[in-house]
Parts: sequence; structure tokens; C-alpha cells
Amino acid sequence: MLLENPSNSYNDLLERGTKDKMTKKIFVVCSIFVTILSAVFITSIWINKEEKGNLVYVFDKSILNDYKIGAGLVSFNCTIVVKNNSDDKLHFSMHPDWSNEIGLVSEAYEQETISRFEKVHIIEPNAESSFAVNFTVPFGGNKTKKDRLPPKKIDFILYDYKILEKDADVLRKDLQEHTSPRFQ
Repeated sequence: MLLENPSNSYNDLLERGTKDKMTKKIFVVCSIFVTILSAVFITSIWINKEEKGNLVYVFDKSILNDYKIGAGLVSFNCTIVVKNNSDDKLHFSMHPDWSNEIGLVSEAYEQETISRFEKVHIIEPNAESSFAVNFTVPFGGNKTKKDRLPPKKIDFILYDYKILEKDADVLRKDLQEHTSPRFQ
């Protein structure tokens, strides 16, 4: 059949070749589009990874106001900004990472607990708040700080406020019993 009408077979081949080229172009364009879309999605996840979790330390808005050395301790006076991404009122304490300040801070800062009673902070749902805090850690011998920045990282410990309120009620009752006139 190819010999009967050579111009028809040439046109068929040309048409088929054009369709194949068009199919390849569509495939390449779709592949590029999917690759770009995937890259944008992965980048948005990477950029927002800091926003995951209930509490987020907002380093860029936080401030190291001052630090003082005395009695073998270093006290850092900071204004720390925290963002609550949850729909709940949260009770928490803060534990900064001073590992980049070894020298000013003793290497044993993580093992030594300076404050026996950590300050519990409260933040409203879906809010951003600043907290004036003093972090006290063992002095390492060097009197200069590497920079004037707040801690690079802060870990949060969340507390169940129902348990805290229950403990506060028990302490109030205990205090009332011991301060009532019958004990005096």
C-alpha cells in the first residue's frame, strides 16, 4: 500500500511526527509545571517550619536588655516575644539555650538549676505577647558576651492549667488552715 500513493504515506508520517512532537512538548511543559509547583510547596513548608507547634519563640522581636554578673551567677534580663498558635490559653515556662555563650556561661549551665520555682507565664489563644524575664545561669569566668542578642533558642515546657489551679487551691486551703486564729 505504501507504493500505491507515496504522497499520502509521506503526509501520514509527517502528521504523525507532528503529533508526537506536540505530545512531547505538552509532556515537557507539564513536567516543568509540576516540578515548579512541587518546589514552591516544599519551600513554603520549609519557610513555615518555625511556625509549627503551639508556642513559637519570635527571636527577631526579642531583646537582651542587660546582663549582670555576681555571686558566681550571670543574670540575663530579656524581653522575650512568644506567639501562641493554638486556640487555648497556655501556661508555660522558658528554658533558653546558652550553649553559644560558653565562657560567660559555665559549661555546666544545663545541669544546674538555679531557680527552684520556675516562673510560669500565661499567653492567650492565638496571641503574640512579650515577657520580661531574667534567666540566671552559672558564671563561666569570661565577663564579655559575644553579642547583644537574646538566646538563639528557647525550649518551652507547657503546664496543664487545671493541675496548676488545683495545686493553688490546695496551697490556699493549707495556708488558711495554718493562719486561722485557732493555730495562733
